[in-house]
Amino acid sequence: MKRYEAPPPVIGGIAAKATLSPDVYNDCAVQEEILKRLDQIEREENVSIFYACESGSRAWGFESTDSDWDVRFLYVHPRVWYLSVDV
Repeated sequence: MKRYEAPPPVIGGIAAKATLSPDVYNDCAVQEEILKRLDQIEREENVSIFYACESGSRAWGFESTDSDWDVRFLYVHPRVWYLSVDV
């Protein structure tokens, strides 16, 4: 399983966002669920995620007891995706 870094939030250039509900309270379980979902997105969308970070209230230190986990990530398609034309 790939490991994704979690540096400070990045503003701009964000390709997508995935949100996890606050029903998981164990930080290790949350991290594993995030990694699992990122891997799932890579498989289902045929992309490679090269950067992922926490965003939203938790990233800025303003979370509440019912805050969810927001993850933003950047991805790239296979080269052929960029070089092809749909007719």
